[in-house]
Amino acid sequence: SQGNGGLPKVSLISPHGSEAEIYHFGGCITSLKVPSKDLLFVRPDAVFNGKKPISGGIPHCFPQFGPGPMQQHGFARNMNWSIADSENIEGDPTITLELKDDPYSHSMWDFSFHASYKITLHSKSLSTVLNITNTDRSSFSFSSALHTYF
Repeated sequence: SQGNGGLPKVSLISPHGSEAEIYHFGGCITSLKVPSKDLLFVRPDAVFNGKKPISGGIPHCFPQFGPGPMQQHGFARNMNWSIADSENIEGDPTITLELKDDPYSHSMWDFSFHASYKITLHSKSLSTVLNITNTDRSSFSFSSALHTYF
């Protein structure tokens, strides 16, 4: 479905009444309602234009956290993640997003990688698993974080 700024998003809805909203841009979870109270904070001035990172929710920091040789917190929060899988595990809606290197990421960090981000909505919580796979010929170092805004 379309979210703010016309950006594509996915909604997970639990049979227990909890809901989560995930934007493809940045692979960013912008809302977690358990069952109706939103536990995440998105800044009122957050920009949903597909260019700047979404300011709030649970954005990604990869392959760098904080300042460093590339843009603040890396590039993963400025890229479109794609849906790799969706399933229902014991009544809990689950979606897996993926991100792969491309010319944009190579302009800052010249390594090949595959990121997989599995999000499962439970009745009163959310669980996430982030896996980074090195698909390059060279080894690389990285840092990552899920920079949650409550």
